[in-house]
Amino acid sequence: MRGTPTPSGLFFNSGAYAEMSAILLVILLIQRRWYVALLCLPGLALTGSRAAFLGLGIALVFWLFTRKSLWSILVGLWLSIA
Repeated sequence: MRGTPTPSGLFFNSGAYAEMSAILLVILLIQRRWYVALLCLPGLALTGSRAAFLGLGIALVFWLFTRKSLWSILVGLWLSIA
């Protein structure tokens, strides 16, 4: 029986675990609960889901865009290349 190449935590599908961690991380950062948001980082780091990192990058672009920063353009270009 083959296992998944990356650890998945309590879920069989590591992608679902990482995507839920990314969504929860964005919600906690919006609410400024930094200490609880740190608990989401292992779920992202251990699974290595590119879709979850892409979602975090898009959320970062929207956050930077609301601040009308040059960083939003740079991060948006980086996401389009990656």
